[in-house]
Amino acid sequence: MAFVDRGYRGHGVETVKVFISGARRGVTRTIAKLLRRRSAIEPMIGHMKNDGRLTRCPLKGTTGDAIFAVLCGCGHNIRMILRHLRVFLCQFVWLFALGQRFKHIAQGRRKLEIAV
Repeated sequence: MAFVDRGYRGHGVETVKVFISGARRGVTRTIAKLLRRRSAIEPMIGHMKNDGRLTRCPLKGTTGDAIFAVLCGCGHNIRMILRHLRVFLCQFVWLFALGQRFKHIAQGRRKLEIAV
């Protein structure tokens, strides 16, 4: 089964059951749930197209297309992990600086001095 958007009309594929989003007839609850799942990941696909260079595939054949899509997904996941690590590091540095500030206040010093 394949769940696609409306741009996939006229595909001519006979071996796979294709469900196009926005269809009204023949949609069971399970199929509707799977179509909603595809709609939920559509923003991720858009980000991978813009940020992850998921454009024309430079690799040859259907195997190359599959490998290219998986590599773009891996790159997107790595970018999300790095973003979370960046936020964590900023919070850690901020808390460390705040702790240093309170330590100097507790010792009676007025200025924050950083020893190198």
